[in-house]
Amino acid sequence: MAQDRLSRYAAAPALLVGGAAVEVAADQSTGAGLADWLVGAAFVLAAFARRRGSPDQLALLAAALWFLATLALTPDGWWHALDGPLALAYRGPVLHLLARPAATGRFRWPVLVAAYGTPLVVATWTGLLTAMVAAALAVLTARRDRRAAAVLAMLAAVWAGIAVGWLDGRTGNAALVVAAAALAVRNRTGGDRAMAGVVVELGQDDRPATPLSAALADALGDPDLRIVVFRPGEGWRDDAGRPAVAPDLDEQAGQVSVVPVEGGGSLALVHGPGARPDPDLSAAAARAAVLVLERVRVGTQIRLTAEEVRRSAARLLAVDEQEREALMARLDAGPRRRLARVRELLDPREVGPTIAPVVERLDEVDAGLDRLARGMLPYSVAGGDLAAALRSLAGAGGPSIEVRITGPVDDLPTKTRALVYFVTAECLANAARHSRAAAVSVAVQLDVRLRVEVRDDGVGGASTIAGHGLQGLSDRVNLVKGTLVVDSPAGGPTSVVAELPVGAEAST
Repeated sequence: MAQDRLSRYAAAPALLVGGAAVEVAADQSTGAGLADWLVGAAFVLAAFARRRGSPDQLALLAAALWFLATLALTPDGWWHALDGPLALAYRGPVLHLLARPAATGRFRWPVLVAAYGTPLVVATWTGLLTAMVAAALAVLTARRDRRAAAVLAMLAAVWAGIAVGWLDGRTGNAALVVAAAALAVRNRTGGDRAMAGVVVELGQDDRPATPLSAALADALGDPDLRIVVFRPGEGWRDDAGRPAVAPDLDEQAGQVSVVPVEGGGSLALVHGPGARPDPDLSAAAARAAVLVLERVRVGTQIRLTAEEVRRSAARLLAVDEQEREALMARLDAGPRRRLARVRELLDPREVGPTIAPVVERLDEVDAGLDRLARGMLPYSVAGGDLAAALRSLAGAGGPSIEVRITGPVDDLPTKTRALVYFVTAECLANAARHSRAAAVSVAVQLDVRLRVEVRDDGVGGASTIAGHGLQGLSDRVNLVKGTLVVDSPAGGPTSVVAELPVGAEAST
């Protein structure tokens, strides 16, 4: 707090008054002196644009070096010997200010060396070199702060124009005032914009491979940074959910940024002991951490809920399969066995042709009971003859069916063969009812996965979206972790491809 008051009540007025005195003493016109002083004043104002925390020390440094460069131009005094080193020294903190979002992690020291070291090179081409550095920093900063990158690109163009003699000092002053205004806006809005790129980068995945604390530590250039979260009933925990030590807000004053967490609790961003964090940037990083952690939490809940729904549906199908098998066993042990005994008694070869219609009727009843027990599956599916079952789908007046089977599909589990049957039956029904197809080809290929392709020569327009006949088929295929792709342009033809897992993959 004492440093803040010193900057606010002593350093800032001293810079403004001292800068005015320097401009008066410099050997230049009144208009040029006023223009130079306005540039320095703009950076002083940018330093105090923050709504909270201490003034921006880098902006004050830029103003001080700007006025010192003017002092070196005065005709008398020993400081005239510093004309060379001080002429462009102000560009160091200006570049650092604008490129600060990129001056983190592994880029921190290269950015600082380029920003502060290049303007101190005393040579005729130094101005052009700093313009090139500004252009490079613009490219590096564009990923995290496009507005700062745009200002850097503008300075690079103006400084290059001044270096080659295309532009004069007034254009350079105007560009610096624009840069100071951009810095004032960023300081006024806190570090949120500076952290915008970091938020996007961290929030792209619901399950980030890098812990959030490590990612922010790299972004802020603080290897000792840690994140701790307090939730009622849970206490303090780190971003991995492990118990953590609560931050000491008294001993670690200035090193901790605390923000509330929706639903109760708080998140604390704790910097390492040697760090000198920017208050606004740290607060923005803490708010970003809350957003990312909440997104990860919600994403995890959604995945768990979706997985539970899938497992519940799978359990329901398993129960349905068990009930069907139990019904089949009861029918085999009861009614179907009694029907078989009656058929033996009514053998038409022994009792004559008058009983033949009765035997045929018994056969129909027996077949109906079999379809009921097998969930409307033909006997050939359960018995292991998938090709015959698929060919039996061709009905009178419907499209013709060509069936090609590659691989030992009859060795697959009954439920897998049944799904192939249902896929084909639904596609055939869609072709007959909606596509007005004359012919349908079915290709079943068993390799690492089971692939079923049904093509018809109809008018097209099939879809798996809500309200269409193939939606339920798509849901059933997705339930077993398969995929269903429908290609049905207007005018046809229609192609439906289902890829189904087999073996251990199918049982997960």
